[in-house]
Amino acid sequence: MPLNDVKVRKAKPDYKAFRLWDSDGLYLEVSPAGAKLCRFKYRFNGKEKLLALGKWNLVSLAEARQGRDDAKRLLARGMDPNAQREAQKRDARDRTANSFEVVAREWYGKHWTQAPRTRSTWAAILPPWPKCSTTTPFPVSTTSPPSRPGRRTCFAKR
Repeated sequence: MPLNDVKVRKAKPDYKAFRLWDSDGLYLEVSPAGAKLCRFKYRFNGKEKLLALGKWNLVSLAEARQGRDDAKRLLARGMDPNAQREAQKRDARDRTANSFEVVAREWYGKHWTQAPRTRSTWAAILPPWPKCSTTTPFPVSTTSPPSRPGRRTCFAKR
């Protein structure tokens, strides 16, 4: 029998975690601390895996069931739902890490001097930062190129 809101609200924490099963691999885990977590248990390439769908207070049972159905659609296409979620997180992190503002602030921090004339000049030029959303990441890497102190690459020592 599927879970309902009354069963979830009445579930009290015990000395060890327990599960209240819904259907098709969806369950609510009640921890000893009282947290109620919605999870989806599935198998991918012969291995058992879990997909966290959120806390019960923040995610309703209907939303958890919708998340389970979305994950089952991905499984039917031969894709791992956890890998898909990680790829989305990685793409979002890369988009924000390579934005113009992040690269400009890093450069600005490296070239900042305490001289009043330079400080006021750069402060007048750079801020405020433009608010724009691009679908392609900024092509400049945020890491500086490797430096090798003491090596002269242009001129030979005599």
